[in-house]
Amino acid sequence: MSEADDWQAITAKLHQAGFTVFYERISYEPSNPLWRAKAQRDGQVWNGLGKDLETALGKLEEQTNEAIADSICLNRPQSSTKESNLST
Repeated sequence: MSEADDWQAITAKLHQAGFTVFYERISYEPSNPLWRAKAQRDGQVWNGLGKDLETALGKLEEQTNEAIADSICLNRPQSSTKESNLST
């Protein structure tokens, strides 16, 4: 997978999980480039910084993984738990 595909996959994953994603280059110094990636969902904000866009989005992805996992757990049907309790 190319570098462009990596950052696009991260943004697609975050969009699919209900995040609004923004990114911007905040330093144009050739010796010290800096990018910020930001995700928002349900009134919460996560930020990632990096020397390139892919690094900033990777840090953002790490920070939002717990929120993504929580939303997956909340959306799981509870019937399987009830059925397993009935069979014991």
